[in-house]
Amino acid sequence: MNQITHLFQLFSALESGATLITVNNRLAREFNHRYGKTQEEKGNYVWETPQIMPWFSWLQSCYNQAALLGLTPILLNNVQEQSLWEQIIKESKYYQELLRVSATAKVAQSAWQLWHGWRLSINPLSHYDTEESKAFQEWSESFKCYCEKHNWLDSARLPDSVKTLFATNKITLPKKITFVGFDEYTPQQQEFFIALQNHGVTIEEFHHEAEYKTVQQLLPVTDPTEELTLAASWAKKQLEVDLTKRVGIITPELNTLRPKVIKVFDQVLHPKSTFSLWEKPSNNRAYNISLAPTLIAYPIIQTALLILKLASDKSLSVAEMTKLLLSPFLIGADQEYSSRALLDAKLRTNRETDINLDQALALSHAQSPLLSKKLRNFKHAIVKQPSEQPPSQWVHTFIQWLKSFGWLEGQPLNSEERQLLNSWHEALESFASLELIHRNINLKQSIQILRNLLSEKSFQPKTERNVPIQILGVLEAVETRFDACWILGLHDRVWPQVSNPNPLIPILLQRNKKLPHSSARRELEFTRRITQRLLHISPEVIVSYPQQHEDQKLRPSPLITHLPKTSKVDLNLRSPINYTYHVWLERPNLIKYSDKSVPLIQSSIKGGTSFLKSQALCPFQAFATYRLNARAIENPCSGLSAMEQGNLIHRVLHIFWQDTQDHATLIGYTEKELQDKVALAVREAIEQQKKQTSQVFTEKFSYVEQNRLVQLTLAWLEKDKARSPFRIIELEGEEKFHFNGLDFNIRVDRMDELDNSLFAIVDYKTGEPKVKHWFGDHPEEPQLPLYALAHKELISALLFAQIRPNEMKYLGATAEQEVISDTPFFKEVKYFFDLKEVKENGLETWEELLTYWQQNLETLTDKIKQGDSRVEPKNQDTCRYCFLSSFCRVKRK
Repeated sequence: MNQITHLFQLFSALESGATLITVNNRLAREFNHRYGKTQEEKGNYVWETPQIMPWFSWLQSCYNQAALLGLTPILLNNVQEQSLWEQIIKESKYYQELLRVSATAKVAQSAWQLWHGWRLSINPLSHYDTEESKAFQEWSESFKCYCEKHNWLDSARLPDSVKTLFATNKITLPKKITFVGFDEYTPQQQEFFIALQNHGVTIEEFHHEAEYKTVQQLLPVTDPTEELTLAASWAKKQLEVDLTKRVGIITPELNTLRPKVIKVFDQVLHPKSTFSLWEKPSNNRAYNISLAPTLIAYPIIQTALLILKLASDKSLSVAEMTKLLLSPFLIGADQEYSSRALLDAKLRTNRETDINLDQALALSHAQSPLLSKKLRNFKHAIVKQPSEQPPSQWVHTFIQWLKSFGWLEGQPLNSEERQLLNSWHEALESFASLELIHRNINLKQSIQILRNLLSEKSFQPKTERNVPIQILGVLEAVETRFDACWILGLHDRVWPQVSNPNPLIPILLQRNKKLPHSSARRELEFTRRITQRLLHISPEVIVSYPQQHEDQKLRPSPLITHLPKTSKVDLNLRSPINYTYHVWLERPNLIKYSDKSVPLIQSSIKGGTSFLKSQALCPFQAFATYRLNARAIENPCSGLSAMEQGNLIHRVLHIFWQDTQDHATLIGYTEKELQDKVALAVREAIEQQKKQTSQVFTEKFSYVEQNRLVQLTLAWLEKDKARSPFRIIELEGEEKFHFNGLDFNIRVDRMDELDNSLFAIVDYKTGEPKVKHWFGDHPEEPQLPLYALAHKELISALLFAQIRPNEMKYLGATAEQEVISDTPFFKEVKYFFDLKEVKENGLETWEELLTYWQQNLETLTDKIKQGDSRVEPKNQDTCRYCFLSSFCRVKRK
């Protein structure tokens, strides 16, 4: 194969009708760009489009020529091939052992291509007694049979088919073909070249010989973040010197680093994009990343898939429903944004993990009429779903469903979004082409196949601009030329890359045939060749590596240690300007307004004693929650939340004591009667809870929760049996209490009349209450002390009823000794004078304790009346369990 090393030789051949075949699409675009620039330098305004295309595209064009002139097998596209492999795998005996069929199909397809490209034989597989090789042999035979039966041709055998067609004279061959970017040629390609030469075609290979002396330098850096930042600063500096420069940034880990690359290069090159007030750059960036994300990564496509999933499942997870409702790609998204956000919050109140279409439709009518109309249209459109139909018909159905939901209806699309829409239509066409493989498929299969297709189809917005900074992977950079280049991330853990043999082909066979990625030695040889080419990619090449990543110490790749070292100082590189900090320093003088005090102008307050508790924990938390009515967005949970579990046991005990009424009746029940009474109360409580969380209470969950609550309630009632006699006076009684100028609605779980004609207040807790929280300037549990003040003359005991598995007990204080019981079960119910906090405050009588509480609660309510809204959390736990972190200013203190 002849070698040419200069561009003018290559472009002269292209002008004479030669064909240039590249290793990939990107290199084809690169040489098209270079050719066009050369024509412009010659003063030409128009020129004939050169024949420059990737290897596989050229094979397809040759095959299509022959197909127009006679009968040839149908050439399968990549989507059809992979779908056929999946079908074959599902039909095999190995199907049940596989977790991800689509991933296995890709590996099988790759193995099939290696098999033909490297001229391996099926027969030697019998010498390798592995399950993987046996499976591949079976799948390969099935694939071959399918293709022969249906007259199909796959991409792995396309070169052989095209080679055979040369003899038919149905293909017009150029006189000269030049190959560029290929580091090696498979035996299949080498045979193909011989066939071309036998038909009079001259074969050449282009390797660009550098017409400059390359200055190469090695830069150690601290970590990957500093490395990216320095590379971005260096690239910016190159453009500040000469805007016409072509700058390359190359990394072997572009796939994993892409998000960080975008973040750092935006901060350095487009600092305005770091401020939310400015629009982030998209197609106008000064850099271009070659590795494009797949279609499924774009919100416009994600919205479409969520609509299709809702059509299939009739429900979405809470997170998915939020994403759909707040999508900007639905009709009325701008007009109803606030109302749809409120709808989302309302749908979350049941805390269920999934939200069905009917739930969204029922609540949307009042909140978002335009959305409601579209949901009704959508529900009507999906009513009559066919069980199965051909892929092309599913495409028609999908389009109708998306239209009925208002996807992109009336939406002005920018250039990138229009290109995305075109790629979406191309993906639908590819999906429709599966009709060749699948005559009929069901809805779930069709959506999954479409999702897989979108997750593999890359999308890179096209731009007419000549972007000066190109960020590439190492293989994409081969044969590209820059004015200056930075190769980063060449540490010893990634360069050379680790071997990655195909798991379906015996590894010994791969190593014997020297297949790509088959061994560490093979990777070293390949990486050494690539490294040498990259080091001559431009007149100035900087190679860097991080010395540490997280807790890992890193060393330079052994392939670059020979390079002369440099430093940030030598390169005149400094950390980029922190524009956010400079904007803050140069801010104008602001008018300061103290909002620490917003006096209360009404005596009636919302929240009752919860307001007091919140005020004690943090004034701002109380102000935001009960004055500004701030509410947390509910998050879904599997099963019942801790609060819902607590409410359930409250409800069970309420229902039980409504019927039982007193201690005498309780101890008079037989064991069977008590179990029946409790079981009945539990069933009634669950039925009431079902109305709020119907999806949670499946038959199995209801059974488990019934048993849990029965056991918990019976265990607790054993504690009540051990008490001194009492009679239930009030259950969840609510009353108004005017205290220190404020009207409180106070409610306690239970009031018991004791045998001394005084009363005990009982507050159920499924957490871990503490009596000490009744004391101090900021009492965290003010409910029982406030209730005691409302009934000073009657109350002789304040009790927490801690109802937790294996931790059941009463806690509290009594005005007299042995008011509740003298059994060990009640050892934490203490005579008030024995409480440590009472002694610390020098209180000697029950009346003094009530006065102490009155003074502290008056202080607390005075702060509420004054509108105290300081950010002053009582402790770290206050902030840990607070939902106001995005609203609160505590981190600025």
